[in-house]
Amino acid sequence: MKAWVTAIVLGSVSAAAIVATYMRSPESDFVGAIMDYNLTFYYPLILLACVCWVTALCFYLVFIRQSAYKSAMRIIVPLILLLPFIYESILIVRHFLWLQ
Repeated sequence: MKAWVTAIVLGSVSAAAIVATYMRSPESDFVGAIMDYNLTFYYPLILLACVCWVTALCFYLVFIRQSAYKSAMRIIVPLILLLPFIYESILIVRHFLWLQ
């Protein structure tokens, strides 16, 4: 039970960090403003989301490996909370592949 709650909390923090990156954008199209946005807002939130996602995934795996009864909701909800980081990671990788 404790592993599931921790996975839910960290998954929620990860999802909230990803959503926060979409809620705010750079003030202008000036390169300095975009760099300032990336260094002070976007990269720290993505790093926070990554750390919380990896930790939540570890706690989720611990929960799955426990022999106690697990309802469908307890199995699916953490996975849904882990999806936004996977989506954002795909976008970041696509962006870097497009730049090359």
